[in-house]
Amino acid sequence: MTPFKRITHPFMKGEQFPGEGHFQGGKAARDAADFSQAAQEFEQAIALGLDPAQMSEAYSYLGEAYFQLNETEQAIHAYTRSVELDPQSRKDWNNLGVACWWAGKFDEAVQAHQQALRIDPDDANAYADLGAVYLSMNQLRQALEVLEKSTRLNPNLPVAHSNLALAYAAEGRFEDSYASISNAASTGYRDAYPLKFQIDLMKTMHVLQGEGRKRSWLDLLDEAKPEPDHADMTSLRYAYARSDEYDPYYAERGIYLAIRETREAAESGDWHTTIKSASQVLAMNYMHLGTHLHIIKAYLETGEKEKAIPHQHFLRTCLRSVHQSGDGQSYRTAYIVISLDEEYMFLNFIGGPVLGLEYQGQRRFAEHDGHGFDVFEVHQAKTGQKGEIYFNIDLIRKGVADGRAREPQQG
Repeated sequence: MTPFKRITHPFMKGEQFPGEGHFQGGKAARDAADFSQAAQEFEQAIALGLDPAQMSEAYSYLGEAYFQLNETEQAIHAYTRSVELDPQSRKDWNNLGVACWWAGKFDEAVQAHQQALRIDPDDANAYADLGAVYLSMNQLRQALEVLEKSTRLNPNLPVAHSNLALAYAAEGRFEDSYASISNAASTGYRDAYPLKFQIDLMKTMHVLQGEGRKRSWLDLLDEAKPEPDHADMTSLRYAYARSDEYDPYYAERGIYLAIRETREAAESGDWHTTIKSASQVLAMNYMHLGTHLHIIKAYLETGEKEKAIPHQHFLRTCLRSVHQSGDGQSYRTAYIVISLDEEYMFLNFIGGPVLGLEYQGQRRFAEHDGHGFDVFEVHQAKTGQKGEIYFNIDLIRKGVADGRAREPQQG
């Protein structure tokens, strides 16, 4: 008779595996969003030993921690071990795909997402993430196919709609792109305004270079002048901001002096000099909105109402373009401007009459997540409640950084 063998496996003896404490510590650190500590704890748990049934989960948590720390190679290694231990983990195949995409390993990312879809052919998240990879590879047909399928499987998946907006824009289908941005926002996508800014820039390049002929911002301006209400003012503004003629501070000496002369003439009520000087400014640069305002006042004061109308429409549609670019309530939703002139005109004609805000005279520069902002102190006219209004000045800063634009003159 074979003697009864002593049971020595820790689990069978009712003892914890050596790494169990570190595994639980890693989960606690993960819940507290301390991913550096979480990574250390899960590494210790794996090294000391866990119940084999927990090992895949530990590698999955480890992969998440490294990904949150932007250590993508370690994340890829951890997720790879997780799916080796549990090949049916759809979630970790998808996580592996995202980590590979983030590391620029697009072929490996495609393979990982496709494996996730073999396990669950109706996984909308996997289709959305696979679409992002195809976009990065500029494989637009495949991107559109999987992203449209993702939105059919789950119409409430924000990332699928946002990726689809980019895919449509890359195809030149801008009406569909803006509809997808709206769908993304309605399903909880937090970066709808920055996404719209990106799509608007893509549309601008499409307008300038598409349809078999190359155009400049001056071509768009010539098209806008007769009927500004029907012009694509956003593309005009952004095309100007990308041009060699860009002057966001109106710092060139000739136009600087003409703008000052126009303002001084308007302040003194010398309307004929105002019209003469303003006409000189607009001949040099039609994008200075303050000059449009002065010439409007001058024409109205001299009884030449018909001559004021085109300038009224141009000023209104430019400010409407700014208004549609954001809501101005945060860094993420800041209005996009191409000049300080636009900021002040917006505060005067949209901030007060439309938004009920009064400018307090204080402006500060702020940098947030690599983007530049002008932030103005305002208060609600009715309640007196204080607040701030945000303007994104990335296009201005890029013009200066590229050497296409000059800083403003002092004094």
